[in-house]
Amino acid sequence: MMMQSHMLKFALLIIVAGFHVTVSAGNALETGIEAFERQQYQRAYEHWLPLAQKNHAEAQLFLGVLYRYGLGVRRDPQQSAYWYERSAENGDIDAQNEIALFYELGWGVEQDIWAAAGWYQAVTDRDVCLSVTLPTGRLVVDDKVSR
Repeated sequence: MMMQSHMLKFALLIIVAGFHVTVSAGNALETGIEAFERQQYQRAYEHWLPLAQKNHAEAQLFLGVLYRYGLGVRRDPQQSAYWYERSAENGDIDAQNEIALFYELGWGVEQDIWAAAGWYQAVTDRDVCLSVTLPTGRLVVDDKVSR
């Protein structure tokens, strides 16, 4: 449990470090981040939901995190996948990687290795050097996915 908590905090720090937000959305997003850091997850949710509904990729990503871990909301893999996929479609690289993993393993979505490969490909297309062996045994090296 402690390891999962540290991993969650580390993942959120990585995500937060990459933000580029507008001033109007930034205030609500940052207020949500501050609430999250104080473990006021329901308050964070309340700040992020309106942004997410307006297609704000980072807010959508954060809702995915809340639903994935059951922070301030009921743990719900389907809702987590929903928000990760919306964020991924809006170009968030972290969400693209997360939804790829969800499709690969069938968390909250029907398992679909080709959808997973497509999302992993979207990540590598953004000039991210990646070399990973997926749990399914498929290999991603730079921008190629083996079958």
